[in-house]
Amino acid sequence: MSGKRTKARGLGVIRLSKHSNRPDDPSTSPERQKHHILDAADKRGIEIVGWAEDLNVSARKIAPWKRPQLGLWLPNLAQETPTGGRSDEFDCLIFWKIDRIARSVGDFAQLIKWAGENDKNLIATDGTVDLSTNYGKAMAQIVAVFAELEADIIKERVNDGRQALRDEGRWGGGRYPYGFIPRQQDSGGWKLEHHPENAEVLREIVRRVIAGESMNAIGRRFDVRGVPTPSGGKLWEQMHLTPILRHRALIGESTYNGEPVRDDLGRIIQACDPLITRTEWDSLQKRLDAVSIPKNRQPGVSMLLRIGFCGRCGFPLWLRRKTIKGVEYRYSGCSGAWCATQKRTCDALGIRADFLEGMIEEMLMSAIGDLEMIEQIDTMGEDRREELAEKSAKLADLLVASAGAPESVKIRLAPDIEALTVRVTELESQPVIEPVRTQVGTGQTYRQLWESSDDKERRRLLVESGIRVEATKLDGTNQGMSVALIERPGREDDAIMIKQERGISVTLFIPHNLAQRATGNPAVKLLWRRSPLPVAV
Repeated sequence: MSGKRTKARGLGVIRLSKHSNRPDDPSTSPERQKHHILDAADKRGIEIVGWAEDLNVSARKIAPWKRPQLGLWLPNLAQETPTGGRSDEFDCLIFWKIDRIARSVGDFAQLIKWAGENDKNLIATDGTVDLSTNYGKAMAQIVAVFAELEADIIKERVNDGRQALRDEGRWGGGRYPYGFIPRQQDSGGWKLEHHPENAEVLREIVRRVIAGESMNAIGRRFDVRGVPTPSGGKLWEQMHLTPILRHRALIGESTYNGEPVRDDLGRIIQACDPLITRTEWDSLQKRLDAVSIPKNRQPGVSMLLRIGFCGRCGFPLWLRRKTIKGVEYRYSGCSGAWCATQKRTCDALGIRADFLEGMIEEMLMSAIGDLEMIEQIDTMGEDRREELAEKSAKLADLLVASAGAPESVKIRLAPDIEALTVRVTELESQPVIEPVRTQVGTGQTYRQLWESSDDKERRRLLVESGIRVEATKLDGTNQGMSVALIERPGREDDAIMIKQERGISVTLFIPHNLAQRATGNPAVKLLWRRSPLPVAV
């Protein structure tokens, strides 16, 4: 340390991990740590010039120089040439025990190396670390190894304990899924049960998603109604609901890292009563798969993502961007022609995206632009017949297994038989309530919504309306043509609209109910027969 000062300058370092088994233990509390540091500094004649107090920070996950408070004093040792920090304002770091400064041998070794190169000392108040002596440096390295080993042992012990609880279908602690709440059981331990309010909110979300309503539309609806969000902060419309709807607790399964936990016989362990039926779960996952956006998509949103297809082979249309002399050009093309990871299956040419989107907009607005956007309001029903059949079958299997079995087996099966009997009795007493769907006008036309939306919002409008697009580039011999709404041959679920222009052929598939509103004719007869148009240059 510098000889120009009568006292060495010390920085007090305090850390408390949020993963501590006993966060209220006075031996690890911030106040207790500060007391040890002040006492050691007084005995050594060190002046405390500052404090770096990091609470709810894991030493295993966050290096000392990256912590919110200590990182303000230390340079970034992850850099080849460490910079930053306020290391010129202190001569030593003082901490209670080595695990308060680091639990990684690598992190601690870097800290020791930096301290040696910059004439700094590291002092643990329990006497295990003091870099002012060679013995202290050696002991510091040895103690660091054992600190990391202890952390690994603690982590393994915690994980083993939680795994044992999962194997028993009990809640192992930590964050619990939305719609559920942990409750202590009379027999000991905790189990997840349905939250009295949030469970019904979650059931409504599931049914709306299955019915085809978008996440954003559901979010807006809940925000208007003032339904509290899972986080208690953000608006529903700003939340990402997919992880909630993918959680297998919805069907009562115990999970680990997203996968179901199984017993020794390969059976999935039930952690709680299911919130929805297996049929609802399968329909929900199918709907989520249909509307999900690939993680490896290009930057920006394609208006035709998963609703635009090649008119020649039926493969999805992709969006590509090219910059020529500083000007960006966008092209829509068949994935069968553009995919670089598989054999080319289509020879369709790319289409200028602005031309294609302009044609789609013109066709849509001419057909449905002046129609009012209709919103579906669903009144939830209640039908537990599927769960009743499932629970009744399980109860019957257990009764058969118990009949004539040894007394030890009967004792083991008795709690499950009793629980299933109670649940079956409850389900048998519940009436079947059919869901009711009503349609309410939004007060805005499709044209108004379209003109006030960006590509992402327009895509959502197309998805919610059930509209599908097929497009392909034609050779130069084709003349322009236009066909307004007609019934799709051999199909009753949608009508089609065709337009050829600028060497591009576009077909819109519009749901039958929307086509009926557009034409005012339940039969959706041919409105505008083919007529040659001049090819646009």
